[in-house]
Amino acid sequence: MQLQILKEFFLVALASIIGFVSFKAMNVFCRLIFFQLLSWVVLYILSYVITTYQKAQGLPLDNQWVFNVNLLFESFILFFAAYKWQDSKPLKKIISITYLCFLLAFLFFISQTGFYIFNYNASALESLFLIVVYGIILRQNFYNQTDITTLTAERWICIGLILYFSGNLPYLSFFPIVRQQFPNIGRSLNHIPELLTNVRYLLLSIGFWLIWQNKIKNAPPPSNAA
Repeated sequence: MQLQILKEFFLVALASIIGFVSFKAMNVFCRLIFFQLLSWVVLYILSYVITTYQKAQGLPLDNQWVFNVNLLFESFILFFAAYKWQDSKPLKKIISITYLCFLLAFLFFISQTGFYIFNYNASALESLFLIVVYGIILRQNFYNQTDITTLTAERWICIGLILYFSGNLPYLSFFPIVRQQFPNIGRSLNHIPELLTNVRYLLLSIGFWLIWQNKIKNAPPPSNAA
């Protein structure tokens, strides 16, 4: 577990550092993805502070509501990033309607379980919608570009998100049932989102690194004036 935490911390830190140095060269889409990364870092730290305080006070550990907050931040930023990346007005409308449907479903699910319990149904629905949205815009991006073999920063980021949510969808859909019926298997399944998280932030780091490299290549030569 400690090794996994270190791996995730390293990849998140790597993506954050490269994102900072390449921020000025980013387009709106990449900046929104970077902001989503920062929001996750802040909420992850908040989760750690809460559990540390609860341990110190001898209270039951309960930080699930933080991940519901993250679900709201993540979904809004990722849907908005997809909206900004897409030029087609019909697809922009579809993205907006899809997000509205997710938000209404989220409110419904939360009304059934309460905000202090992490809602697997809402998270699974977010994964499903984002797979569809980012799958569509990635296909459009490849279709509209003559050089389909080049993996731009946006494509690396998009592929990372699709892989992450595609892998998480079955996990989120069946984990509550498996955890109740087969607790030993449920603990083993925790490695799935951990691996997918590492893949997501590794590809995000690659995307930001490409932006940084392009920034260096396109930088004006130094002046030789005295």
